[in-house]
Amino acid sequence: MSILKPMNAWIFDVDGVLVHLEERRIVEKQLLVSIISLLQKDDVVTFISGRSTSWQRNNVITLLEKEAQRLELPFSLFDNVFLSGEFGGTSIYFQEGKEIDQINKAHIIPKDVLSKLKKETQPFLDKFILEPKETIFTVFTRSLKTFSKDKIILVDKFQNVLNAHNSQDTLEVHVDSTAINVKYKEATKAYATGQVLFWLQKKQITPNEFIVLGDSLTDLEMGEELQRQQMPFTFVYVGDQETLETHQPSFPLTFTKEKYDKGTLEYLSDFISD
Repeated sequence: MSILKPMNAWIFDVDGVLVHLEERRIVEKQLLVSIISLLQKDDVVTFISGRSTSWQRNNVITLLEKEAQRLELPFSLFDNVFLSGEFGGTSIYFQEGKEIDQINKAHIIPKDVLSKLKKETQPFLDKFILEPKETIFTVFTRSLKTFSKDKIILVDKFQNVLNAHNSQDTLEVHVDSTAINVKYKEATKAYATGQVLFWLQKKQITPNEFIVLGDSLTDLEMGEELQRQQMPFTFVYVGDQETLETHQPSFPLTFTKEKYDKGTLEYLSDFISD
């Protein structure tokens, strides 16, 4: 039986929402203070990203831990934190101060496909960075300004690799605002949201409301999954509203005046001060 607690469950995308897209790090340090404040209120804080959990661990969680240490708060605070990486392929959660890492082996790309993808990427390493991951293959752009042009050739080459290995029915080439990913089709932010719900169920927690912060069309999958499972939620969109012209979700969106990480800080500051 779930325990209803007077808390909210927050779901944050990472790149753009917390991490500055060009700096590739958390620039708005007040975000860390705000997230710690949520944890102090016994809210649940989760992160869903295509990034690896190790990257999120080093670039988000470690900073939060330092902030908690500065405030002399117990590490048990992080028992209400969950990280989903690689679109649900990897995850980290904390239990009584112990970190628990998990990998979904069913989402690991076959070695022969992975080898070919790496080979196709080699001539383009002046434009892309190979990002180490456990279950998916990702190349990260070196320049946001030229990404829209640079990605065209690689996307085509990656798709040809999948076709050559007869993997086009199970694997896909997925492009987001900063990277090209090759992953299993079922590895999505909707799938990762299901992970969060399952983790909460194991903890016997039923939040009053979910609050989702995203900045891209892919992030809308998180709201779609919550809607499918009939969970109460508010979706805060901090990205450019122009990106929504090709897809209008079936649920209402809340917008901020500022955009991306500044928009997230705006929303959190207003929420915490109320």
